[in-house]
Amino acid sequence: MQPDAGAQASTSSTHTRLSKGRTNAKVLAYLWAHRQKPLRRPQTPHAIRARRFAIKNGAAASTGYIGLRDHGVADNEPTSLHRLDAFIGDHKSYSNFRIIKYLGPATRPIIDDDNRVVGVFAGHEDHPKFKEQVLNPAIIAMEDALASCSISEERRDHRRGNFASFSTGQSYGGGQVRPGTLINGAINTAILLSLLSNSAFTRLAGFATGVFANWSPHLYEYYRINMMAFYRRNPTLKRPFINSIWSACTFNLGPQTCALGHRDFANLAFGWCAITALGNFDYTKGGHLILWDCRLIIEFPPGCTILIPSAAIFHSNIPIAEGERRYSFTQYTAGGIFRWVQHGFQTNKNYQRSLSKAGKRAAFKADAKRWEDGVNLYTYKDEVQID
Repeated sequence: MQPDAGAQASTSSTHTRLSKGRTNAKVLAYLWAHRQKPLRRPQTPHAIRARRFAIKNGAAASTGYIGLRDHGVADNEPTSLHRLDAFIGDHKSYSNFRIIKYLGPATRPIIDDDNRVVGVFAGHEDHPKFKEQVLNPAIIAMEDALASCSISEERRDHRRGNFASFSTGQSYGGGQVRPGTLINGAINTAILLSLLSNSAFTRLAGFATGVFANWSPHLYEYYRINMMAFYRRNPTLKRPFINSIWSACTFNLGPQTCALGHRDFANLAFGWCAITALGNFDYTKGGHLILWDCRLIIEFPPGCTILIPSAAIFHSNIPIAEGERRYSFTQYTAGGIFRWVQHGFQTNKNYQRSLSKAGKRAAFKADAKRWEDGVNLYTYKDEVQID
């Protein structure tokens, strides 16, 4: 998920270190070359299979760093909320969608037509006190934040829906001359700092990062290399959670957070974001995550996390019932931050000026191939033990 339109930004060890001379293509080639050892999992989870969807057929902007604004491979991209009966029963409006029932907190990969792992239903921590130590405190913290925050109209009614939304962390894009930390005003910043220091969200952040590293290790390494370079170059900037791979997060405070159909196009085009559902609602009747391109409707209980390439896959939620409450916590990194790092920590304009004619031709070719190279970092089904 991306920060809302009202947020602004202020400027303020690995064996493969990025520099101005180390291009994105070299990094991708390095990661691809180290895909030799098959991964092994202690369990054989039941995979969730997409219907008539292959991530390679997706699209990105011309540079390959960010997605296209709410455009992609789906035939129909409705921008209004749809209840469950639009997909099931005699009077359904959409055909060939599959309801994915919740089978418990175990992790389940989402597989496309090419047997790539394109996302993960992560479930939640396998801890006997998860509800007591994580879920309930996170819900209470979100409710307190909603009651205390200063909500402008643009933060309540935006292209993702009609719910309060606050983002923090680092961003780059939309005319910024350099990456910076999102500004939220004194009152909301204090509330966000309280949420960031809450141990429940620290555990949710770390859990999602662990799932990412486990199920898409090559893509995760791509993030790790770039994020390490980014924060080394900008030591005054602090990521939201020290145990998270992502540079930004959003707290969707609801009180009924049900997203309209959208793509988070400013995220890394082929990157993954983490979405955690919170609140009190009947997950069998509402709150599902609809992956329109995959033709999947996934039951999404409170406390569970799902990882998807949110810039590439058109997604939304089934609305919840009147009187219920649903919040969400998302983590992501803007595609512009990767471009900033790989362009030698400078704007694209300055980067282009620094190139020779041959360098510009090489950069153009790298841009054209970046989406394909990025998708090639995804794990295949035969690399993991999946039923």
